[in-house]
Amino acid sequence: MSELNKYIAQLNSPDSQFRREAVEMLGELGGNAAITPLVKLIRDNNKGVQQAAIDSLIKIRGKNTIRNIIPLLTDEGVAVRNIAIEILQQIGNDDIWTIIKELKNINNDVRKFAADLLGLLSNKEAVEPLIEAVSDTDPNVRASAVVSLGLLKEKRALYVLINSLNDEEWIRFSAIEALAEMGDKSAVGPLLNTLNTANQLIISAAIESLGHLKDPKSAKPLLKYIKSTNKNIRNLTLKALDEISEENEINYTDVDRDELFVFLKDALDDDDPIIQDCAVRWLTRLKDARGIEPLLRLATKTSWDFPDRLNLITNALVAIGNIPILLTKLRDSDKKGRLIIINAFGEFRDPSVTLRLQSVFSRADEEERFVIVSAAGKIGTDEAVEILTKALHDSNGHVRREAASYLGRLKEKKGIHILLSIFEGDHYHDVRETAMKALANIGTDEVFENFIKFLSSTSPEIRELAIEGLRIMQRPEGIENIQGVMNDPNWRVRKVAVNALSQFNGEGIIESLINAMSDENEHVRLAAVQSMARFSGEKVVKSIIAALNDRDIWVRFQVAETLGIMREKSAIDSLIKKLNDDDPVKIAAAKALGEIGDRGALGALELLKKNSNPDISNAAAIAIEQITKT
Repeated sequence: MSELNKYIAQLNSPDSQFRREAVEMLGELGGNAAITPLVKLIRDNNKGVQQAAIDSLIKIRGKNTIRNIIPLLTDEGVAVRNIAIEILQQIGNDDIWTIIKELKNINNDVRKFAADLLGLLSNKEAVEPLIEAVSDTDPNVRASAVVSLGLLKEKRALYVLINSLNDEEWIRFSAIEALAEMGDKSAVGPLLNTLNTANQLIISAAIESLGHLKDPKSAKPLLKYIKSTNKNIRNLTLKALDEISEENEINYTDVDRDELFVFLKDALDDDDPIIQDCAVRWLTRLKDARGIEPLLRLATKTSWDFPDRLNLITNALVAIGNIPILLTKLRDSDKKGRLIIINAFGEFRDPSVTLRLQSVFSRADEEERFVIVSAAGKIGTDEAVEILTKALHDSNGHVRREAASYLGRLKEKKGIHILLSIFEGDHYHDVRETAMKALANIGTDEVFENFIKFLSSTSPEIRELAIEGLRIMQRPEGIENIQGVMNDPNWRVRKVAVNALSQFNGEGIIESLINAMSDENEHVRLAAVQSMARFSGEKVVKSIIAALNDRDIWVRFQVAETLGIMREKSAIDSLIKKLNDDDPVKIAAAKALGEIGDRGALGALELLKKNSNPDISNAAAIAIEQITKT
């Protein structure tokens, strides 16, 4: 008995596990003889066997599989019919014409299923047969053919779909959606004509499709539907107009704008957040000052958990840009409204705005002061800078940090002395760090000299930040000063100095990093190894290879990884020796040898592959594969 027949016979086993194994093997072996018995198992009572049969038939594929599956489309069981469609959707293109022929089947359901499949298979061979199927006697077949032609997006089917707008209701509905799917703007006129009906379903579908097509010719005819008594149609119209206006500038008359505004004001109170967002975007486009109050009402009702919505409202207020009304509302609004308005003020460079922000700042709470600082930072005028420098004295650390950050971005020299004071004495590390970055961005001689002075601070943290400041400033004369702290008593300071030096190019840097590779602290040595990888030359390579014998396992691990990244062939012998090191180093050395790709390492790696630790043996196997492929 052949292997194929053996597994076919096993399909009759009462044990579902045996049947499943046989099904899976038949999928691997393939062959036409396996198809019919596998098709029968689609009805197996065991779900595992059934799924395995589906998978195997998809794996075997081909014309014979398709021809054996098609009869299942008439099966009494819905589940079996659905499985048949699932399989044909996967393999139907192996013999598309067998499926196309089913458009002539005497069974209405089979013709419908064939029409559905032909759209899902995305095969252009099906276009003409589907065009013919649009004239089928069965409305369900016609509807499926229309939908599939929309999916295929072939222009030659356009006239058929437009003609289908005069068919029965459900087919008209399918044709409207198919025309939107095709995306051809020549369908706009016929779709606008379909609006001349009392059928609310057709009107809704047409409005939605016109929105998807985004043709500006649709805008004016659609506008009247925002006055519909049907809420769904009103909302669909708003969405459609929103889509059209994404890509087109629509010019409305004052009457149109007034009618639209009345609807938009109500739409802001809609239960659907998508409709609310559409209304906000429309108010942004209209730039009508009457929208400010309803927008602020919506902001008040919107949770801080929806920042995108609040940003949308802020953008609308900025677009409307009526500063006098916003200044009045700043006084009259609740806290959330005030925060939204202040945030919007960040986009205006109007003196009246900064004057009001200055007056509000002293009596605002912490959250409002933070937003005022952000707005002032965006405005960036001299008056706004006064707010920022004042905020450096604020009692709240978040406010101080925000002010420092903006002064740095503006490279504003007025705040240097206060920033230096914060750098040295603020209670919070993140505020001191932000002050350091701001000072480094400002970058004056005074700042540079103070960073040098802070290298002698009694606080290790201040010394670390001063080194970082010098690194950001990137002045060559800072190198010598950083080298001067390579013997700092605090290892964290030495580590920061090592990392900073690696960002410079200059004399003596490599020597300093080589010396750091002998530091008493393993973290400093590790940083030195990582930093040395930026440089090249024989001296650098020898120093890194020598560090393979470091007393710390993780330094050795990092050295091995670094040599692999560098693809350093002169390290091969040393790395082979590390295959007898601690387990993590073994793995890193194996990976490095794989990266370098020299066949001289294969013997040692083959031995390592026998290691009982699966992580080690796997690393060796991968390295061997890398080498043999090169």
